[in-house]
Amino acid sequence: MTTRTPTAKWCWPPATEPSPQPTEVARPGSAEAKAVEAENLKREVILDDGASVNYLENDKDTVVPYVSNDEPMRVGAQVTMTSPVVLGFDHEKWRFQPTTRLTGDNAEAIQPASFTDTRTDAPEDIGGQVSLASFNVLNYFTTTGDQLSGCDYYDDREGNPITVRGGCDARGAANAESLKRQETKIVTAISKLDASVVSLMEIENSAAFGDDRDDALETLVQRLNEAAGTDKWDFVPSPDDVPADEDVIRTALIYQPAEVAPHQDSTILDDEDAFSNAREPLSQAFAPKDESGQPDTDKTFVTISNHFKSKGSGSGPGNEDSGDGQGASNADRVKQATSLVDFAGQQQEAADSDYVYLLGDFNAYTQEDPMQVFYESGFKDVASEMTDKATYVFKSRTGSLDHVLALDSSDSGAGDQAAADLPSNAFDAITGADVWNINSVEALALEYSRFNYNAGDFYAPDQFRASDHDPVVVGLFEPGDEVGNDNAEASAGADGGDAGAGAEGGDAGAGADGADTDASAGADSAASVSADANSGSSGASDSGGSSDSSAAGAGGSSDSAAGGSSDAAASDAGGDLPRTGVDPALTMSVAAGFLIIGASIVLIVRRRKLRVRS
Repeated sequence: MTTRTPTAKWCWPPATEPSPQPTEVARPGSAEAKAVEAENLKREVILDDGASVNYLENDKDTVVPYVSNDEPMRVGAQVTMTSPVVLGFDHEKWRFQPTTRLTGDNAEAIQPASFTDTRTDAPEDIGGQVSLASFNVLNYFTTTGDQLSGCDYYDDREGNPITVRGGCDARGAANAESLKRQETKIVTAISKLDASVVSLMEIENSAAFGDDRDDALETLVQRLNEAAGTDKWDFVPSPDDVPADEDVIRTALIYQPAEVAPHQDSTILDDEDAFSNAREPLSQAFAPKDESGQPDTDKTFVTISNHFKSKGSGSGPGNEDSGDGQGASNADRVKQATSLVDFAGQQQEAADSDYVYLLGDFNAYTQEDPMQVFYESGFKDVASEMTDKATYVFKSRTGSLDHVLALDSSDSGAGDQAAADLPSNAFDAITGADVWNINSVEALALEYSRFNYNAGDFYAPDQFRASDHDPVVVGLFEPGDEVGNDNAEASAGADGGDAGAGAEGGDAGAGADGADTDASAGADSAASVSADANSGSSGASDSGGSSDSSAAGAGGSSDSAAGGSSDAAASDAGGDLPRTGVDPALTMSVAAGFLIIGASIVLIVRRRKLRVRS
């Protein structure tokens, strides 16, 4: 059996790609990783608003600039400069300033740039008889804060509670009205994702509130079925045996009964040594249904839903943030990966299938140590093999913390599958893959958790910014075809080509890990772009960052901080840029910092109470 580490998806100089997380494309601490970040810093430029105000403190009633549902700015979109700007160097960053202060109200006349709309209404066509996906539901809690005592809240600009800040075990919506806004976005996104099986992360563990463990999960499925107008969805029930000590958030699996049938019962990996600070993996095998509606047990596949420890905190040997880009708790994530590989082998044997898929938020970028455990054990990272996209944006850098891993070995399972002329392993069964960039590349202002934070009305009942992680979706098995599937050719078109959004484990939005910090809130309306003065185009720089203890950051003035990458090295940034003059026709790509620093509301990241399972 041979395996390989996924190769880098970016090469320099990038004309159209977002600035990558170094550990997304290179091994942590390597010379290559350092070179990637040095190049990121050289290309970073801030598209500012001509003011130094905090839109969350002293200018809440001024519509924040650059943020719009009608003309969305997204990481990876092309930016066209439409009027002259002033180029300057301030707060250790190169900046493009409009000639007059820009707000959302005067944008039509003053805004010096336009942005290509890169939104799509559905994932790309991935083919397949059935499909798998991962989806982070952003602390979906049906137990709202007002049902508990002791909760305190993040309030909107009129003092109305929107989401729980701390003081109680709830982590989501403050009340039924806010929950409805959250549900609408999640239900719309999952409905349009339309996968046969969906792995969920950050859903309420209702047992923590004295209810059945599956209560919130059942509610979400009810909402999905109400939207579908039929019983389209069902959930995998919790097994009889569950860990004694669980987090208030959990993993889960939902599926479409018309497309797949559960095979045997679900199982939770109960390894307290490895998962005492993370969410325990949940396994369920499924069999696709044939045209007559009968389970095709020869194609039974194993899915395991995961949510590893975040990067924001850690204790014990190897869990300190060493500065190599992997953040805190790296040793614990390696331990979790090792335990998961053993568990996957057990589930593979129990299901008698070589089609094994690990899905979810691993809080590790593609080249980091925990991912190497999987590669060395025969798994391939599907999105990095088949797409040029990523799932998360953190501190002006793009990368994937969310993965679908497929077993690429036929050495240890169902020997009769090969005789049936079926794909020999899980990776070869894949017909296509896509990262649907609906969340990480969008402005944080659009989240339900930022409703009415600013005078701009940015909330919309659609799929965009339903969460802070993007879903990965994968097609399996050529429909109606039992002749072997050479996936190397069949899946090549799964890629898409959207310049991507990144991934970070922690939380830039409403607590992606469910238990970490979300950084306080800069009100800056500056936007970060990565411009190459020599070529006239740039790679967009988006949020990445190794530690999710704080989301990108900006201090409160519109001039403070762009994108959160190390400002200490910013004096090197833009060294080749002229100090005066700029071509107003310059085209570049939106940087991640653009979305995070681009407007105060975009950067309204929240501080979460640190919990044991952060």
